[in-house]
Amino acid sequence: MCIGSFTSEVDSEALNEADTEALVEAEVERLAEALNEVEALVLSEALKNADVEADSDTETDVLADADADADSDALTDSETETEADVLAETDSETDAETEFETDCDSEIEALVDADSEFETDCDSLIEALTDVLSELDTDCEPETDELNDADSLNDAELDVEIDSLVEMKLEAEFEIDSTVEMIAEIEALKA
Repeated sequence: MCIGSFTSEVDSEALNEADTEALVEAEVERLAEALNEVEALVLSEALKNADVEADSDTETDVLADADADADSDALTDSETETEADVLAETDSETDAETEFETDCDSEIEALVDADSEFETDCDSLIEALTDVLSELDTDCEPETDELNDADSLNDAELDVEIDSLVEMKLEAEFEIDSTVEMIAEIEALKA
């Protein structure tokens, strides 16, 4: 898993958790408001009934009270079920968050181990390459010295040969000059 997808999963998980929490809170608020409205309606109805039916017989009052108690009990049951649902969702979210954190810890530990192993491998390769370069330098030194010695010897031999050729050229030029002079003298004598 690459780090980019890991962080996007973390962001996605965090967003999902935030969305779920917001939905749960909104649902709790909506149910509380509904409960308050129902209680207000029941109370209002009870008051109206008390004013309008003040002269009614006791049985009607008992029935109204029983209806109000039934409504109140139904709302209490609904509120209890809603709270239980919210608690169950919260527990589920907590479990998911704990599992996510455990997965993250495992991923991080795996990445740290891989990084450490990579660094160890790199160190070993660098050491091996350093040894090879050192060995290569050691092996090449005598050959380099021999080539330098041979090159120096060739330079010395070439210098001697060049000096000899220069000397031969000078002798040849001298002989040519002498021959030209003799020919000029012979020509002068013939004339």
